[in-house]
Amino acid sequence: MTLADRLREEGKLEGEQNAQLHAFRTAVLHALEMRHGSYPEGIREAIETIDDLQRIEALLESSIRSDSLEEFARKL
Repeated sequence: MTLADRLREEGKLEGEQNAQLHAFRTAVLHALEMRHGSYPEGIREAIETIDDLQRIEALLESSIRSDSLEEFARKL
């Protein structure tokens, strides 16, 4: 594999991860909106900064299970 091929492959993987992060961030915010009606801008901003796929996946579950926005915010 040439250097150019390797760089293309790395870029493709990075692009796929960014797409997954974006999809999970959107899903978390949508779940919060469905569950609680709305959410503070600060929560959206905090979610948008998360770059760890495992963490954002866990937050999706929390957004569905949390009884309140305060409970969810503690897990951020």
